[in-house]
Amino acid sequence: MQCNEQQVVQAFKMIDCTLEKLFDTYRIPRNLDKTTTITIQDQTFEVRADDLEVISELGRGAYGVVEKRRHRPTDTIMAVKVS
Repeated sequence: MQCNEQQVVQAFKMIDCTLEKLFDTYRIPRNLDKTTTITIQDQTFEVRADDLEVISELGRGAYGVVEKRRHRPTDTIMAVKVS
């Protein structure tokens, strides 16, 4: 099957749209590693992407989106840049 450039671009747009819907539906952090560490009041915690609950969007700009999230194990509210 031969595809022209326009068809390829359209296919990638459809894939991108589908991925965005999945991210939004399941609140998957887009650019967060699976795990990282954070320090809160001299204690270091391992944070998994699944530990962060989306509360709201704080801002959006040329370099991505920042969301307000709650770290469930510590009940700490934080800002996370997600894309």
